[in-house]
This record gives sequence, structure tokens and C-alpha cells, in this order.
Amino acid sequence: MRLPSVATVLALVLSVNSIACGHAPSNRRPAKVQANVNTGTEVNDAQREAPPGKSAFDSPPEVIQMVSAEYPESARQAEAEGLVQLLVTVGTTGMVREVEVRSSDTVDALENAAMDAAKRWRFKPARMDGKPVKARIVIPFRFSLTDPPVDR
Repeated sequence: MRLPSVATVLALVLSVNSIACGHAPSNRRPAKVQANVNTGTEVNDAQREAPPGKSAFDSPPEVIQMVSAEYPESARQAEAEGLVQLLVTVGTTGMVREVEVRSSDTVDALENAAMDAAKRWRFKPARMDGKPVKARIVIPFRFSLTDPPVDR
């Protein structure tokens, strides 16, 4: 079975709700976390610059395992929402080596939840000239509190 490419993962939505997080059902609004992968915004230090319209890699990193971010209870109670964009360094083995917040419009608790999840993602490493190389990618996590779905 072939794993999805990074482009396929762009459309993937990760949902987190109170039951999946192991919390007892309550009158809280369900929470949703969406994560996407974008490999086109950062270039590995060891890479040559790619010509316009070409990838900087022979093959970019591909997600093997995504881990959903948990919506922290403190952020839920504060009704905090927002977008956290992480700059993630994927090593030559596909393990996440470094994670930093590139930009954020939300609270520290959601930034930390996104970073904790991203550290547990696994990738097929990027390749250049047929060899695995370190790569930096951007993973945006969107946290939102949504109204309960309406049964029709």
C-alpha cells in the first residue's frame, strides 16, 4: 500500500473532540484541529536553489504518521481559537528534529499542543540526488471551537 503524498495530506483534516480525548461528554462545544503540510516554503540549508517552478528536492518529505493535536482544556474554557504555523525540521531518518513556532495568532497553550503533536509526526525523508536529506517544512495547525453538528 502506498502512503499518501504531501499534496494528499494538504486536504486531510484532523478532528479532536472531547470523547476522542478521553473526556466525559459535557455541554462543551466540540473542538476541531486541522493540520496541513506545506513543503514549498522552506529550503534545506544543504540544498542548491531550485530553478523557478521546480522542487528543491528530488522528492519532498512525505508524511508517514500524523498525530492529532489535543485541544487543551484551558484553551477550550477560554474559548481560544487560532492558527499556529510551525517550522519543522525533518531529519534524514524521517524523525522530527526541531520544531519552532513560525507564526501564531493564539494562546501559548495551543502553540504548545501543536508543537507536542508535530514532534510525534513521522516522515519519509526528502531526497536530493537520490540521498535522504534534512528538510524544513511548515505545518499549520488551525484550532477552532465549532457548533455541534445538526442531524438531518
